[in-house]
Amino acid sequence: MDEQAISRRQFLVDAGTLATGFVTGASIVGITSCAPQEIVREVPKEVIKEVPKEIIKEIVKEVPKWPWPYVKLDPELVRKKGHLRCAGGGCGYGAFAAIIEALRETVGFPYTQIPTELLYYGKGGVVALGSFCGALNGAAAAITLVTNSYGGLVAQLANWYTKFAFPSDLSNQYAKERAFQVGSDKVLVTSVANSLLCKDSIANWCKESGFSSGSSERTERCYRLTGDVAAQAVMLLNNL
Repeated sequence: MDEQAISRRQFLVDAGTLATGFVTGASIVGITSCAPQEIVREVPKEVIKEVPKEIIKEIVKEVPKWPWPYVKLDPELVRKKGHLRCAGGGCGYGAFAAIIEALRETVGFPYTQIPTELLYYGKGGVVALGSFCGALNGAAAAITLVTNSYGGLVAQLANWYTKFAFPSDLSNQYAKERAFQVGSDKVLVTSVANSLLCKDSIANWCKESGFSSGSSERTERCYRLTGDVAAQAVMLLNNL
């Protein structure tokens, strides 16, 4: 084999590696909504001839149309995930990540493509402004992703939220039994928000419990509330 043939073969090997990396990268950053041929158009023709179509189709998966597939989830698994994720990124992220992670584990793709960190902004009632409760915000986003009946479900969830005493008895029990991965094992006082606003929900609980809004107890209360909201959202979805 002459040097020119060897150089060409090496070029194709290197280009094929680059193309595969390009396509994989495209999938990661969200270009998966493009059909495979649209991705392939950006790759040199001589490279495409060397990459089996089966491999390209496997790498570049087309994102399904909305709403995305949903399977019934375990509310208690989601409750515990919500508590843990709230501790790591706030209430908006906590509720959203709890549901999406559970769907990653049961459904897989396309939920593996969502950066759950996109709900980081929701903590503290949207970047700590004390407005719409972050846990509700995150749960509503997850609900909207999986059903075109999101309007009625989000309204049900919001109505329940205003009347429910947080944290739930079940969350208090989990804490006492150290069933949560993080946080306190104290049984916390409960309170009803009578509002969809973060600041009202917290103020009512602080008045009822005697703890300040900056206390570790209040922080733990919001961890548990987030798990409770995520679990309730899943129960509503499971009943569809």
